[in-house]
Amino acid sequence: MHRRRTSLFKPVAWRILALADVAIASTGTVTMECARFGVPTVAIYKTSWFTYQIARRIVQVKYAAMPNLLAGGEISPEFIQTTATPENIAGTTLKLLHDEPRARPFGHGSGKSSLPWVGQAQASGRQRQS
Repeated sequence: MHRRRTSLFKPVAWRILALADVAIASTGTVTMECARFGVPTVAIYKTSWFTYQIARRIVQVKYAAMPNLLAGGEISPEFIQTTATPENIAGTTLKLLHDEPRARPFGHGSGKSSLPWVGQAQASGRQRQS
């Protein structure tokens, strides 16, 4: 009997992220996947006004995206609630595409990373492309 192997991350997503130059993602697990592959990411989060008002009184963190929380600083620009406008998101995404030092916070494409698991994920993605 042949058993299917399961993975925490979908192989198709790995292949896409290994090729991506930039990502726009909601805060959550996908921002960690982008970080694993060193993809510069614009993180967004928008919810209902009521939920946002409750959450901002309860949650006491400086960042919403997990890579930023783990790094203790902004690696991926974030737009939360009212700042998550098409203009802000598009403008920042274009800057990430054109500003080489800012666009490579995790060492995407260089083989180097400030996060230890990024290089391994990049290598894994390259192997799967072959």
